[in-house]
Amino acid sequence: MTFLYPTAFFAVFLVTVPVLIHLLVHRRAERLVFPTLRFIQPARLASMRRRMLDDVPLLAVRVAILGAAIAALAAPLLITSARERAWNARVVRETVAGADLRDGLRRAVAALGHAPPARREIVVASAFPIGSLTPADIAAVPTSIGLRFERIGALPETRSTADTRVLADGGAVLSRQLTLAGARTSVREARAAEREPFPIEVDAPPGAKPALDAAIAAVLSQRVWAPPAGRRARLVIAGRPTPPVTPANAPWMADAIARMSRDSDLRTAASHTTGISLDARFVAPPWQVVAVSDDVGAELAPPAPLIVVAASGSDLLVVSAASPLDIVTPVLLRSIVNSLAVLPDLRQAEVVTISDSQLRAWSRPAPPPAAPRLDSPSLEDVSDDRPWFWAATLALLALEGWMRRARATDVNGGAGDVARVA
Repeated sequence: MTFLYPTAFFAVFLVTVPVLIHLLVHRRAERLVFPTLRFIQPARLASMRRRMLDDVPLLAVRVAILGAAIAALAAPLLITSARERAWNARVVRETVAGADLRDGLRRAVAALGHAPPARREIVVASAFPIGSLTPADIAAVPTSIGLRFERIGALPETRSTADTRVLADGGAVLSRQLTLAGARTSVREARAAEREPFPIEVDAPPGAKPALDAAIAAVLSQRVWAPPAGRRARLVIAGRPTPPVTPANAPWMADAIARMSRDSDLRTAASHTTGISLDARFVAPPWQVVAVSDDVGAELAPPAPLIVVAASGSDLLVVSAASPLDIVTPVLLRSIVNSLAVLPDLRQAEVVTISDSQLRAWSRPAPPPAAPRLDSPSLEDVSDDRPWFWAATLALLALEGWMRRARATDVNGGAGDVARVA
């Protein structure tokens, strides 16, 4: 036996109400016909307090009425073999298809959380290009849900991405096209423009220009994605005054901040920066902390920032406490430029599939259902045993009424005044 809504038992204190009534109620004395009072000796009046419970069977029935009603409100559920067989015979299935299998799995798990007791299963139908699912995605599916994979369709043998632009040495703009053929990837580059200005305006102390030029040259030599027109940033470093700032509310700014925050190379470089940080005013909004130096951030709460981001007009404003000569500066420049760009989604160009053996390793049968969880949103669909308890409550109410009438008849012998009971 389990109860789907055990919080209803907080009302169990109500069973004390009949007991208190039986203890506190005042009964009227019976009237007896007596011929004369002259043989009765006068006595002093004295009050007497009745502490004994009267009519214990009737009291027990009244307590049982309240107990049965409270148990009915708690939704009792008797786990019988018949119920378990019925649950096990039913299968609730969700099908996942489409380009974004990760999101489909999350939606399917959420939908099955609202299903009544049954064996639950997710069927994933796709061509399964590499990267569409990972072991982390599979681990996020509860083990109480079965998984089945059905391969549909096939990927082309070769596929090319649309032309994307990158910045190269000297600010030259190159058009880049990737071609995927099986496990082989080839890149074709062609000059698209002679030169474009660097998309970051840097404000640094006097004398830092040689170090900054070297940092920018190092970034361009490694190729960075070219941002679209209208997306620019301003970098203020080493304590230079900052322009007026506003919250970074533009969608592309929010995306850029998120990418910089997830840049593992930037976080690693920041963790190796010691003894420097921005002052406390850069912690409050509209500033958003992107990186914190390891030794400073570990000691202060909230951690003192090393790199923060906000907006200044139509530009993304980045403030860094690092010196232009610090290793974190070129890493930061590369991170800013790449975060401003619109990156191509290479997953849509994939031509290699997840192997059948891997899909079999991820597959698992739908296990037998467990008893409904108390936190399950599907409790409203569970057929419980409340009707039986409500029927017992009504039967006890009828019994209580019959006992009261029978007591009144016995006390008065069918005539005279009727004694009032609780």
